[in-house]
Amino acid sequence: FNYLTLANHLSQGKGATIRPEWGDHYWAVFPFGYPSIIMAFKWLTGDVYSASKIANGLMLLGTILLYARWLRLPVLVCSALFLSLWGLEIASFTWSENAFFFAHALALSCLGLYFETGKKSILLGFFAGLVLAATTRYIGGFLLAGYGLALLLCWFSVPRVRWFSAGFVLALAGAVFAAYVLYNIQMTGYPTGMGRDRAPETLPFLLTQFSGKMFQSLWVVLPPLLLLWFGRGRGGIINWHASTPIRLLLAVGISYLVILLALRLNSRFEQFSGRMLSPGILLIGLALLKTAYDTWQANPARATRIRALWALLFVMNVGLLYEDLRNDPFPVSYHSYQQGMERYQERYGKLADGTVIITGGYHNGTVSWNFVSPVQGDPRLFYVLYANIPLPLQEYKDFLATRRYLGKPPPAYVFDFTEFDTIQSFDAMIKKRNVDPALAQWMRKNFKAKSLVPCRDCSSFK
Repeated sequence: FNYLTLANHLSQGKGATIRPEWGDHYWAVFPFGYPSIIMAFKWLTGDVYSASKIANGLMLLGTILLYARWLRLPVLVCSALFLSLWGLEIASFTWSENAFFFAHALALSCLGLYFETGKKSILLGFFAGLVLAATTRYIGGFLLAGYGLALLLCWFSVPRVRWFSAGFVLALAGAVFAAYVLYNIQMTGYPTGMGRDRAPETLPFLLTQFSGKMFQSLWVVLPPLLLLWFGRGRGGIINWHASTPIRLLLAVGISYLVILLALRLNSRFEQFSGRMLSPGILLIGLALLKTAYDTWQANPARATRIRALWALLFVMNVGLLYEDLRNDPFPVSYHSYQQGMERYQERYGKLADGTVIITGGYHNGTVSWNFVSPVQGDPRLFYVLYANIPLPLQEYKDFLATRRYLGKPPPAYVFDFTEFDTIQSFDAMIKKRNVDPALAQWMRKNFKAKSLVPCRDCSSFK
């Protein structure tokens, strides 16, 4: 929903901002690349929601076709990797991974084709892919180092003129990313739009979680390998050191996973998941598919098997996705935009425009997939959660005092305790969030279960 909001405001000339009504002129927590793509498609569809779905579908198709053409893999085999249950789920959400996959498909395929042909015009695609990756997810900027590693691995196998030309384009993309980060610092005070806390988890815990998710995620490579195994004969040996495409894929894929792990060990963001690991896992999977395809001997008589098995796998993946949603309808019903906004109206619809809601709720107010909270669902209200760091009470009140809706002070401040059945459940959340004791006591003295409570002393804010 953040991405859709950003796309809407970009298309309306309001800039990269989530809440212009509250004086927020620039929001850099999410980069602008993905919402810019949605904005471009909005000119065709008229609304950002359908624009995002069309954009996701076209980028998914483009990703498959780019890799299939560059790696000379059958489209069915390549698509089996991206149309897995995993891939279909990612494509169905408005997530930046969709643009991130396409960006690397464009950058890697253009780099590989340039090394093969030497056509300078292909470098434009390489540059566009790198810039899109760096402005779609911030790790895409760090991952430019992975492309540098990929170039180093190709030093002895690529003509020097092509190597240096690609290196120049890579350096140019790095300069664009550096300029973007410097602009973020100038506008927000932070390279990525917000302060990043240190990772609170222990090193063994994070390493164990990372390795476990890696093992769980590699299953996505098995269906396309199965297609090749049924459709081609075995035999033959490939020296991957002599295969430029395989080296490029492995260098960037492994670099992504290493950089992701390093960033997570040093800063706090969401836990490792298949979605987070997917950009690296898919590149490694493509390298394995290329290896198998070039190693196993062709057998035209088995082509029918590939088509039949692909159809079976696709039906199974769609069926599993449907079954998952049927058994757990939470994402469909609770997060449904229409139903969510109805619940929102029931809870907050009678509040005056410009009301500030203060909460220690169970849901994270920095993201917006919980539509029953007015995080970004309605610009009339401003939703303020406890910070994940022990923010002192006075600093918290000072922040509340700066809120202005359409340039006017809030008409009311309201504590939101609607998510808490008892004071014990509230205390448990306060403890979990490591809240400043004075701030916790300030809220606790106003507590009333399952209620919206007007703040008595907020009128003194200046």
